[in-house]
Amino acid sequence: MASPGPRAGSIRAKLFVNTILLLSMVAISAPRATRVPAHEWLSLAFVLILALHILYSWNWVTSVAQRFFSQMRGRLRFSFVWNVLLYAMMTVVMLSGLLISVFALPALGIPHNLDPFWETTHERLADWLLVMLGIHLGLHWQWLVAAISRFLSGTLTASAKGGRGATWWV
Repeated sequence: MASPGPRAGSIRAKLFVNTILLLSMVAISAPRATRVPAHEWLSLAFVLILALHILYSWNWVTSVAQRFFSQMRGRLRFSFVWNVLLYAMMTVVMLSGLLISVFALPALGIPHNLDPFWETTHERLADWLLVMLGIHLGLHWQWLVAAISRFLSGTLTASAKGGRGATWWV
């Protein structure tokens, strides 16, 4: 019997969190379909799911950050920079969303002040965020396909020997 691969449980959990993250992002990206109150509450829950995604990717983040200025593949360096930019963009979109909240924050007793600047900023940056997210998924497509394939085939716990090396953890 093959021994479990490195962090097979973590990979399964990361795949689950990433799936929830993607589905929630799809729902959040359609505020006219979900209506604004659901959009705001889902967005607040999204922050927790995003935090889990970052925590599951933390080893990769710290590993690449430590090697960033040393010899590193250009694609890996680009992916790291792109992820940092995506995180910054997502932070601005979430903060601007909080500033224009008309349901969630007032329901929590926090008054809102609808500022057209922040409303426009939120809408425009959210559009760009979707483009950035698409590129992010493309950069991590190999990991995603490998994780889903291994999950569906039941080989997620199989040994990673001969696997994709660092790509598996990206």
